[in-house]
Amino acid sequence: MISATAIEGLVVEGVKEALRGVTGSASGDDRIAAAERGLAASQEELDAAVEAFTGLDDVQSARDRLLALRDARDAARERLDDLRGIAASVRAVTVTADDWDDLSPDARRALVKAVFERVTVARGRGPDRVTFEPRS
Repeated sequence: MISATAIEGLVVEGVKEALRGVTGSASGDDRIAAAERGLAASQEELDAAVEAFTGLDDVQSARDRLLALRDARDAARERLDDLRGIAASVRAVTVTADDWDDLSPDARRALVKAVFERVTVARGRGPDRVTFEPRS
């Protein structure tokens, strides 16, 4: 079994690898704007479907479609909230992979969140079961 400390080390190395050769400023403003547009589009699609399906509440396929659109809208809102939370903790940061040891724990956490959408630890043994999903 791999320990939490070992997993943390893998995450740190993953962040450093993602930042290796990169120097400069990063800002979440573009991602936030894209997420805002995505939320607005999801809300418009839901609103249009609600209007189109008015009176068809008893039709299961219409109901299923509305629920799916609502879930997509809610996911878009959650994504936007996450990005805003990250941006609030680190508005803009200039780092290199070598700066890790100089960062505060809060800054390290914010950087991990800025670099990775998700870190997954699968069942089994060894470091090969840890996978990283970078933010797009």
